[in-house]
Amino acid sequence: MVKPALKVLLIIPLLANGYLAGAKSADRRTSLNNLQESFDQLITIKNSQLLLNERGAIELVARTAVFNRVLDLANEELSDLKKKLEKLSNPDRLQHLNNIKEYQSYHETVRGQINREIDLKELVDIAAKFKQWRETVYNKEIEKTINFVLVFQSQEAIKTAENRLDRIMRDFKIIKSYLMPNEWGVAEKLVDDAKNLIKEAKKINVEAQTSFNEVGIQTATQKIAAAYKNFIAISDMVK
Repeated sequence: MVKPALKVLLIIPLLANGYLAGAKSADRRTSLNNLQESFDQLITIKNSQLLLNERGAIELVARTAVFNRVLDLANEELSDLKKKLEKLSNPDRLQHLNNIKEYQSYHETVRGQINREIDLKELVDIAAKFKQWRETVYNKEIEKTINFVLVFQSQEAIKTAENRLDRIMRDFKIIKSYLMPNEWGVAEKLVDDAKNLIKEAKKINVEAQTSFNEVGIQTATQKIAAAYKNFIAISDMVK
């Protein structure tokens, strides 16, 4: 039976999975992207006769519903980012929060435009302008906000990894007592490698705090994930 002092190692897989899932979900785009094909169809009229017959009225209702759903998902994306930003203490978050407020306001302006009495051609024109705005303004700015949030989420993950590493190093004599002598070197290397990975992740993350470079953020996250794999390997050895 494993002593209580080692139980910290046995729960590491759960902690690791939680942090990695959090990092992935932060970087993961919402289902809004899955509607890109529908959105493209929204601004394409394949048959101009649709404007002149009963089918045009049906098409208008269908496309308005799609557009409203796109706006709903866009606002869900913004609300999620807003919650994450509000948890941060960095003062630079205020500019991102102001941008989100502006985007939400614009979404509601567009919603008002499409839910009044308009024809299909007007709807398509509004959708085309909205799509262009997203591609030239919104997507770039939201990417910056997402990276801003990820930097500080990564920072929290690094702190937790450092705490786990410190606990393992303090308990290493106890850990070794549960291992065969020929396993000591393996365990020591796992700890040393984890220490270096966390150190590298910390350095990269510090740099990312000024550049908010997506590649750097992903690299830091990957190194923390690799460090957790080492923790898990040590945990498996003492079971």
